[in-house]
Amino acid sequence: MPHQIAPDRRDPVGGGDFAAGQLRAPNNTQERISPSILAEQEGAAPNGDSHPEIVGGANGEYAEVANRTNAYTNGLLTQKEAAAVLGCTPAHLSARCKDAPSILIDGRRLYDRGAILAWKAARPVKTISRGGSTYERRPRSFSGDIERLERAAYDIAAEQQPMTVRQLYCQLTVRGLVPKDRHGYNQTVVLLKNMRDAAYDSQIKVSVEMPIDWVIDNSRRNEERQNFINPEAALDWIARIYRKDFWHEEPERVLVVVEKDALAGTLYEITEPYDVPVIVPRGYSSISYVARLVEEIEGWEEQDIYLYYFADLDPSGQDAARAFEDRLRMMLGAEEEGRVLVESAAITPTQVRQYNLWPAGRDTKTSDSRAAGFFAEHGNGAQSYELDALPPNDLRQLVRDCIRNHVSDDVHAVLLSCEQEERERLATLIGRDDDIDYAWGWAP
Repeated sequence: MPHQIAPDRRDPVGGGDFAAGQLRAPNNTQERISPSILAEQEGAAPNGDSHPEIVGGANGEYAEVANRTNAYTNGLLTQKEAAAVLGCTPAHLSARCKDAPSILIDGRRLYDRGAILAWKAARPVKTISRGGSTYERRPRSFSGDIERLERAAYDIAAEQQPMTVRQLYCQLTVRGLVPKDRHGYNQTVVLLKNMRDAAYDSQIKVSVEMPIDWVIDNSRRNEERQNFINPEAALDWIARIYRKDFWHEEPERVLVVVEKDALAGTLYEITEPYDVPVIVPRGYSSISYVARLVEEIEGWEEQDIYLYYFADLDPSGQDAARAFEDRLRMMLGAEEEGRVLVESAAITPTQVRQYNLWPAGRDTKTSDSRAAGFFAEHGNGAQSYELDALPPNDLRQLVRDCIRNHVSDDVHAVLLSCEQEERERLATLIGRDDDIDYAWGWAP
């Protein structure tokens, strides 16, 4: 039977100091209950073996059974664990979810998993209006059950890996699992953090763990020199990383240009076997970066250069692609720029329809100085689309198709065979008679 708390031992919201062991009820009146008071009512010591049932909220909406040891803490969730269950950050839980049922014991706020899940399910449904349509959605931080969201994220990554955090977020939005806004993205970040940290932190409880290498971040690198313990190790390393220039005797070369650094890492498994460089201008490219590319192109004499550009379909993405091509041609000069062909490979209006892509979670800004040119090309009020919205496997297939326009599978197989033979010849120079494989390659 629920304990009756004497009126003089109730404390209204905002009144008095928080006492150790208080209960926070999920309504507008929070009951603050000290373990010593409850123990006194039960006739047991605060740290004894007998623990009472604690009930919070009007009409006993949420109940927490404190049949626990060590002052009622055994089996309860910490704030970090509770945030993982609800799919938000601990700071969000503390600042914006103050009505979530919890107990404060010795300065630590603790939560019961069943109670907070019941509280989440009982939260009011919001009506959202967007694009002329009205639909219902639960509060941003808790769109659906967290375990269902974890399983969906795992299944998407298993099928589409490697992928970036933003690519996963886009795939969750098109499935209606998180809202397409800043809060939905933050929820995805927290979800991934918990799913990956769970392998290293036993206090984080998730329904399924996410392998670290399924979601990658190519924007951070280590700067270090290559070193060896002896000359033999250096020769062995050279033999294993040896790559043949597949395009040396070809009349043309292929380059892939990707606007976003983070996406480049998801494409290496496609471009690397074909010896195709990935150029990453990161929006508007610097003069020095284009100058280095021009120097390389000038070294590929008498070859046509095909650059396939992958960028967002929005004013900035389209204008950055234009600026990149203009600067490249200007620095190459009239004699050289004629053998360089730049093609927009993604995202195009045709691909928007083909892949049924969702627009970016914002309207194209008419105040943007580049919007006039974008609207002139794509129509007034044209929506913006992110490259990240393309499913990773489809993006990789587009890259593969661009490359295969210039080299057949049969020719590529012959080149790979020649490369392996030459690698083994290098191995004999260091006295190795066993098979030696390329150290960093992927199967084509």
